Parts: sequence; structure tokens; C-alpha cells
Amino acid sequence: MHTTCIPKINSLYSFKNFLRTKILIPLIERIYTKNLQERAVPSSTFSRTASFAGLGLNLAASAVGGVVKNMFSNEKQSLSEALLTEENAAKISKTFSKMRGIPLKLGQVLSMQEESVVPKVVTDALKAAQKSADIMPRQQLYQVLTEELGVDWSKKFEYFDVEPIAAASIGQVHRARTIDGIDVAVKIQYPGVVGSIDTDINNVKRLLLYPNILPRSLFLDDVLKHIRKELLEECDYSTEARKQIDFRNKLSNVEGFYAPQVFPELSSHKILTQEFIEGFNLEECLTANLTQEQKNKLGEKIFNILLIQLFDFGYMQTDPNPANFFYEPDRDIFNMIDFGAAQYFTQDFVDSYMKIIYGTSLRNGQMVYEGNKEVGFLTGEESRDLIDAHVASVLIIGEPFATEEPFDFGNQNLTQRIYEKLPVLLEKRLRPPPQIVYSLHRMLSGGYLMCMKLGAVVHVSRLFKEARARYIARGNKII
Repeated sequence: MHTTCIPKINSLYSFKNFLRTKILIPLIERIYTKNLQERAVPSSTFSRTASFAGLGLNLAASAVGGVVKNMFSNEKQSLSEALLTEENAAKISKTFSKMRGIPLKLGQVLSMQEESVVPKVVTDALKAAQKSADIMPRQQLYQVLTEELGVDWSKKFEYFDVEPIAAASIGQVHRARTIDGIDVAVKIQYPGVVGSIDTDINNVKRLLLYPNILPRSLFLDDVLKHIRKELLEECDYSTEARKQIDFRNKLSNVEGFYAPQVFPELSSHKILTQEFIEGFNLEECLTANLTQEQKNKLGEKIFNILLIQLFDFGYMQTDPNPANFFYEPDRDIFNMIDFGAAQYFTQDFVDSYMKIIYGTSLRNGQMVYEGNKEVGFLTGEESRDLIDAHVASVLIIGEPFATEEPFDFGNQNLTQRIYEKLPVLLEKRLRPPPQIVYSLHRMLSGGYLMCMKLGAVVHVSRLFKEARARYIARGNKII
């Protein structure tokens, strides 16, 4: 019979803490995870391919049935249109939840795309898959713990709850306490994720690209290439631990921001143990009854840390999942976790990106155009209407940087105005976005979206002027 490791009661461990540790915390976490379903992670190439094949056959059968049915009702419908039903979306969501890895990682990327790029039924399915990712059965969990931390792994913790508090694309998180009495979060990787990456990429392409569920202009091959690189990095928790320690050191002198301590002795390539972080995650902040002042402060922190990471550190945590950020409104502290996808930027790239944002702050289209060529968005050979649409869309996105007053993200129409440019951008662009910006723009988009949802009023232009002043003071190129 599997049991949760519990703390010993002794003179150093009060009865109050015993009740909190043995009863209260597990009870709360079991309530929190009651909707998470145990299901073994398919770890072999055959089992994962079979799962995708089964999903493909189910989708195809449903679509063909829909087309035939509509023929008799005199309604014309293409096969790709017949694939995009709520019933099929539910099938995609269920299979992706079971598979984890590449499917859920792709979901994180595509679910942030607008409906004019990726059909809403697809983004809804991918968002649902992220929220309902299955968890490992106990036997599989214990196997990973034993392989990574040894047969005596339970003795290395004062307390370890086998019920996870969260499940994501490549692993799940457990609440625990070290033998020194420090509350920690233990991230444990699903088995078979690394070995299945290339197989999953090919299967996802067959499933989503070839039947034209996604548009060719999305450059899915390039998106998947980037996801493959990012996922390989994220699957090495030892590398993530080093990145997190580096980031924690960089943040040590930045007031109001925090990254948790890593415990290398309780970590490995597939397990990462770090200090447990308190506060509301960003999704919870939307329903946490924050005052408008607190929302504004949070919005300011979101934009400030984006600018600090890019222009002060040249190094960014690039996963905008709201569960990776925790806000403590009472202390006004912004906590950050999950550095597996953290990315370093070259000085040349940072210089060019400074030119782009500085250009938007001045409403200087020529400077924006030159910066976009330097970064690799544009070749210089594009048609005039494509260049005009691209520059115009950047200037629209950059309006918060050009407004001398605090920008009201709850009362703006940036998204609607960019929609108008998308047909030209998607139809006439000559190259996919450069690989280096995939993660960066995912993070920037996440920042904008969160401020919009909060309805935050943020003095973005002031934050940028301060960032640029620090940038110049360090001897960087003056644009």
C-alpha cells in the first residue's frame, strides 16, 4: 500500500506544525487536484505513435461522416472544415492531455494565437488540454523518484505529498519539506518525454498540418523546430537549475522581484527541487479582488521585469504561463519560477531590439523598419504593402511606449486594429519570424495579455526611458 511520507513528531516539531503538515496541507492539495486524473504516460515510440494514429482515425471518421451528412442536406463543407468540430476538439484535448510533451508544448504556443490565425475551436481544445493534463500513477512516480534520488529517496524529505499540486507539459509538481524544515516544490519529469520528441513532432505535423487544420502561413515547421529545441533544453532539469541560480543571482539586486532557491542535493536531470513560493499566481490575480492600485502595481512589475530581462540582463524567462508567476500584494513582491526555457540574447540582437522599441516610442517608422531588418523579420525585398502593414502593426503594438501618460490596458483597441493588418502579413510575408524571437514574443504577448485582463494602467513609457537610460549608462550603443 502506497502512503505519503509524513513528518516525525518530536521536541523540535510542534503539534501545530504536525497538524498543518500531515492534515491541512494534504487536504488542501487534494481538493486542489481533485480534477487531475491518474494515467500512465505513454513512454515508448510505439505507444505514442499508436495514440496519435488512433486520434487521427477518429478525427477522420468523424469528419467524413460530417461531410456525407451535409451532402444529403445540400450543405457544402470541406474536409478541413468538417474536422473543426467541438466533438473533434474534445478528442484532441483528451489525447494531448494524455500524451504531455510536444503536444502540450505546442498547445502553449498555438493557444496564444488569434482566431484569425488559428481556429478558435483548436485554441480552445489546446487550452483545455493544458488545464487538464493527466498525472502519473503512483507506481510511475515512485519509479522516477527511485531512479533519480535513490531507493532511500523518502528519507531525504521530512515530508513528501504524493498528490501533485500541478501538472504541466513535461512534468508535475509536488509539495514537500526538507529534513531542515524548508518547504519546497519538487518538479518531477514524466518518463519518456525526451525520447519521444522527434516522433511526436512528426505525428503532430501529420495531424494538424497536412489536413489543413492550421494555415501554411503559420510556418508550423519552424514553430515545431523551435519547440523541439526549447523542449530538449527544458527536459534537462540540471541545466534549468543552473539557469535558475544564474537568474536568482541577477535578481538579487532588483527590488520587488524574487526567484526561489534551488536545492541541488535534491535535484537531478529529471527532478528539480526548489523553495516553495507563496502568493497568487497571475491567473488567480484576476479573481483575487485586487484593488485597482494593486492591479496597476502588478502591471508595472510585469512590464518592468520584461524590460529588465531584455535590456539589463540580456537573459529572459520566456514561458508566460500564468502559473509561473506569483504576486504577493501585501509585500508587493513578484515571484518567478520555471527557467527551463530561459534564453540568452546576443548584444547585437538586444541593440537592434532597442532600436525597434525606441523607434515605436518616437513613432519613427523608418527606425522601426531598419530594426526589423536587422533582427530578421524583414528581408528588404518585401512588397510595399507588406512593409507598410508590418511597420504599422509594430507601431500599434508599441503605443504604450509612445504615450507620455500611463497607458490604460483595460481601455484600448490594439488587438482589433492589428487584426486589420493580419491578412496582408499572413499572405505576403516572405520568411518566418527568426527563431530567436519566438520565445521573446510569446513572453511579450503574455505580458500585454495579462495587463489587458487585469485592466491595469501602466506608465510604460517611463519604465522604458529608465531602462534605456541604464542601457546607455553601461556603455551600450546609443541609437
